[in-house]
Amino acid sequence: MKYRLTIYLLLSLVLNGRAQSDPVSDIRITGEFVVSQMMTEFQKGFAGSVNEFDNQPGIGFGLEISKQFTKNWEVGAGFTLSTLNGEATSPEFSATGFHSSMMEPFAEPVVYKSQLFSPKIYVQYNFVLRSHYNITNPFIRAGVGYVPYRSQLRYRDNWHSGVIFGKGVEEYENNKMSTAVYTITPGIRTKISKHVELLAAVNLNIVNYDFLDVVHNYSAEGERLQMIGVYADFMIGVSFLLNDSGRFDKITQKKHRKGKIRDFLPFYKQR
Repeated sequence: MKYRLTIYLLLSLVLNGRAQSDPVSDIRITGEFVVSQMMTEFQKGFAGSVNEFDNQPGIGFGLEISKQFTKNWEVGAGFTLSTLNGEATSPEFSATGFHSSMMEPFAEPVVYKSQLFSPKIYVQYNFVLRSHYNITNPFIRAGVGYVPYRSQLRYRDNWHSGVIFGKGVEEYENNKMSTAVYTITPGIRTKISKHVELLAAVNLNIVNYDFLDVVHNYSAEGERLQMIGVYADFMIGVSFLLNDSGRFDKITQKKHRKGKIRDFLPFYKQR
C-alpha cells in the first residue's frame, strides 16, 4: 500500500507541478526495450565481490512518464520489467550444506531465472537544452523503487523436474519477498522531431538483498552473509512529448528571438 501511495503522490507532482502555468505541458511518455544482466554481489563494506553463476542477459521492457520543470530538472515515475538469467555448469555454492534446499552438492548444471517488476520514482538532471535536432543531450538520474521477487532455481537439463528453490513461483508461490531498489542512470537523448526523442541509457540497480541469483551466500562457518546485489538494465527507447511548451528548447527560443541576443546564453542579462 505504501508503494502505491508513493507512486500516486509522485504522479500528482508530475502532472500538477506549479513550476509552469500549464500543469500538463512538457510531459514525456517513454517506452523502452530493456536488456538486463546481473552484475555482481558484494559484502556490505565492500569486503568482497561474489559471482557464483555465469550471468547471462535477459529481455524486458519499461514505461515511464515524466515532467520537465526547469531547463535542467525533470521528475518522473515508471516501471521496468527486468529478466535475469544465469547458469552454473559445475555448481559450487557457499550455501551447500547450510541452506535447507542445498544440503547436498549438485551433481548436474543448474540455472536461475529472476523476473523483477520494479516500480520507481526518479529525479533527472539534464546537462544541456535540446539545442538542435539530432544533437546528443546527456542526462543523469537517481531514483528509488521496490522489487518483488519472482525467482526460481532449476536443473538446466531437467527443467520440468520442479523448482529447487524460489520465491513467488509454483510451490513457493506464497514465499514472497520484496526489497527496496536504488538506481543511478546515465543516459543520452536525441530530439528527432518536435514531439519525438530517442533515448539510450544504462540503469544501475542496487538492492540490499542477496537473492538476485536465487542463491544465498554463506561464510565457511555457515554464517549467512549480508550482501548487496547489483544488476544493470541497458535501455533504448522512444519518448513522446505532450504539449511541448518550448520553454526549455533552444530550437523554439531561436525561432522567437531571431536576430536578437538569446536569453538562453548563460552570460546574457536582461537590460
